[in-house]
Amino acid sequence: MKIIGILTLVFTLLQATAQTQPHIQGTVHIKMSDGLIDCNFRLSNLPPLKEYKIMLNRGMNIRYCTSDSGQVLHYDGYYNGKINGEAIGYYLMKNKKDSFPFLPPAFSIQYKGAFPVYSDTLNSFDYKGFIALNGKTLRATEQSKWYPVIYDVSNDRLLDKYTYDITVYTEDARTVFINGCPPRQERPAHLISQTAVPLLLFAGDYDFLQSGRNYLLNATVDTGTAQTLFRELDKLKAFYAEKLKLPYEGGIYIISHQAVEPFKPGRAWGFTVFPSFAYAGVNFTTLITPAGKLDNKNTAFFAHELAHYYFNGTAGRWFWFWLESATEYLSLKAAEAFTDTSFYHQRIREYVTQIQDKKYPPLARITAANEIDNGYRYMYGPLLLLCFEKQFGQKTTYRILSDIIKKAPREAITLDVFKQTALANKIKEADFDQFYTDYLQSDKALSNTCNSVTDMIRQ
Repeated sequence: MKIIGILTLVFTLLQATAQTQPHIQGTVHIKMSDGLIDCNFRLSNLPPLKEYKIMLNRGMNIRYCTSDSGQVLHYDGYYNGKINGEAIGYYLMKNKKDSFPFLPPAFSIQYKGAFPVYSDTLNSFDYKGFIALNGKTLRATEQSKWYPVIYDVSNDRLLDKYTYDITVYTEDARTVFINGCPPRQERPAHLISQTAVPLLLFAGDYDFLQSGRNYLLNATVDTGTAQTLFRELDKLKAFYAEKLKLPYEGGIYIISHQAVEPFKPGRAWGFTVFPSFAYAGVNFTTLITPAGKLDNKNTAFFAHELAHYYFNGTAGRWFWFWLESATEYLSLKAAEAFTDTSFYHQRIREYVTQIQDKKYPPLARITAANEIDNGYRYMYGPLLLLCFEKQFGQKTTYRILSDIIKKAPREAITLDVFKQTALANKIKEADFDQFYTDYLQSDKALSNTCNSVTDMIRQ
């Protein structure tokens, strides 16, 4: 009887977990030549949030929101809408004056947007949150909020990972891909994911190659090159899994896309919407050396993006530190393992040179996420973790990072959480506090960091 009771409890918990996983279902109509995106979605399994916003790209115009009974719902945010990043925030209302006490468990929304097509003259900028059309492909990430993303105001977190069942209609896109589902070339394209993922949409006139569970989209390479590339990436995945003692599961999708801003020769840009990795400016035919390997630079490049499997976002002011600095630290460790020692040391020296004269605030004095700029997150932050490794050891650092990865889905990773995780891994409180003072709080934190890592690579 006890066994039956335990099994019943486990089943109930699993069922409850499944029921609370946000799901999105519906249709998308795309007209590539005109930059038109027309969506009709039903969101379900939504949590009963009291304070929330429905974030939708500011270029999208809502037709209406409806309940499951078909009733048209009032919503606020249209008049004098407040823009937050790429999106405007909305919330549903009972009537023109009274809002619902909680986010309804399900609702439907129809909206349409028109976006520029950059085929000849390019834009002055491009970035992950931009809905980009270049005449051949359409790229829209979860950061762009091309689909409704729920913002949990109380906990300062975005609920952008959904299971989905979406049908895409388009007459001028040969292939349609949504993150987490193999690309489709039928019309209409029916895409399903039972695993919750952020929704990256990539549609257009392109082909793809498959190697096992891995896919290479819109890259002009032969099958042998693609298989060699994935074999090299599997080595990096296995390295992370072994060091962090956390499995690196599932296939990956590598996308070659063309940015809608001019790129100087040699410039490359990549971003991650796991399990997808999108790159612009990368010549995939030259990635593999005659020896059948990635060169040093590309090893570090892909190592950073692959590390986002583990660090893919947390709430709060240290968002960028955990998203990018921890990821770049892991990339440095992969470079140390798979590239020439001189390359690893030179990269650290370059980071020191780039940041040593900056006026960066110590990490403990950060009050808002935007204080951590690109130099801080990609160079200063990883060097801080190298200092931590130098003081407490590499194995201990990996254990702590592994525990933080496990905590990230449940809570914002603050410096207090960092400390408690360190103490749980048998670091003495006095030793952590000294590190905190010297590297995370002191007016000399930046110079202490630069001096420490410089000494480390001299040894």
